[in-house]
Amino acid sequence: MRAARFLGVAGLLALAGCGGSGSGGGGTPRVHPCTQQGQKLSVTTAMEDLYFWNDEPEQDQKYLNLVTSDYADADELLDFLRFRPDQLDRDFSRIVPIEEDEQFFGPGEFVGYGFSFFLEPVLNEVTITQAFADSPAEAAGFARGVRILEIDGRTIDEIEADEGIGEAFGEREVGVTQTFLLRPPGELPFVTMATKAVVTIDPVPQHKVIDAGGLKIGYLEFRSFVSTASADLTEAFGAFAAAGVTRVIVDVRYNGGGLITVADQFASLLAGPGNVGMVASQTRYNSANSGSNGMTTFSAQANSIDLDSIVFITTEDSASATELVINALEPYVDVALVGAQTFGKPVGQIGRDFCDQRLRLVAFEIVNVNESGGYFDGLPVDCPADDDLSLPVGDEFEDSFSTALTRVVTGACPIAGKPGGARLQSVERQRAPARAPGNFAAQEFSYAY
Repeated sequence: MRAARFLGVAGLLALAGCGGSGSGGGGTPRVHPCTQQGQKLSVTTAMEDLYFWNDEPEQDQKYLNLVTSDYADADELLDFLRFRPDQLDRDFSRIVPIEEDEQFFGPGEFVGYGFSFFLEPVLNEVTITQAFADSPAEAAGFARGVRILEIDGRTIDEIEADEGIGEAFGEREVGVTQTFLLRPPGELPFVTMATKAVVTIDPVPQHKVIDAGGLKIGYLEFRSFVSTASADLTEAFGAFAAAGVTRVIVDVRYNGGGLITVADQFASLLAGPGNVGMVASQTRYNSANSGSNGMTTFSAQANSIDLDSIVFITTEDSASATELVINALEPYVDVALVGAQTFGKPVGQIGRDFCDQRLRLVAFEIVNVNESGGYFDGLPVDCPADDDLSLPVGDEFEDSFSTALTRVVTGACPIAGKPGGARLQSVERQRAPARAPGNFAAQEFSYAY
């Protein structure tokens, strides 16, 4: 069994051995790690050793009263052991398939249709937020702003009254085919079919240089901190440096996090050469593991730029590594947020593998150089703006983009009213159920199906 260190919802790093497999000795029967008993033992051992909230008396009481046989499997046991799951460990500690985790964080691949969606919870309206290039969803006519009216002949109302939309897209297997009734904005509905395949996410689908207010402004859409993003980020900043960019808009409205190595690189690119060696972030473990406390500094990066200001476009889906980068930069650079308050995940994880599963266990909190962290309610925005699903991401008239451009040029928020047809950010975004069929990492970090 292996141990792997994660950032937030993030990456596979520093591997080390760990115990808890139940190997026999002294006459004690060996517990096979892949039995239900063995898996529950793996979870319990890891929690009692590493869990960030172990210093809390109420968490200690859970261990004292624990009877593992009361729980059917490791998932059910973990549900019980999470600390204040409605407020703090909001499904951050979870068990996921190793193969799918590594498939997503390595080449940025998952089995699915290749789209993300927004569920308006009052009207039960499902709208596509993004369809990935060269995906089955794109080929079937899925696009930003298109509404899903029916799945396999069932309305969204019927689905929500039964299993819920997150579980309506079939098993995570290549070849699964479903029928959809779609309605593009201002057009008649049409029926289409899509078949699941291996989808590759483009982590940086666009970057460009904008001339506005006599300034050279870089714009970057960043979807996920997967390993393939590293070269794309370096390339984008090379273009920014060549153009003489001094201010940047970073669009992370659907970026749920990813690998710590990519987060460190991105933060360093944005911090610039002038901040190399300065403290970016600090990690704080529980008292039993405080010897592992440490810090990360901004590193020298090819194409890094000293920027006058950075504006991030965020939504409730901007999480984890995204929030870490923003929090790390705020003491050093003029940083502003446009859109909606972020999700709120200021903690990191340790990965423990057993059988073909990985336990991502919250083990540390993350703070910046000023000890600022604890943003479980999310990072607040400076300029509220709507995620206008009627226009492409990066369109000059899209509300979040136009608001960000005004903020980065003038240093102030625009006064103009919201455009018609915009999806108000005050409507709570519906996150997918934790165990909906599909790649767990793809759903968690890119909201991808």
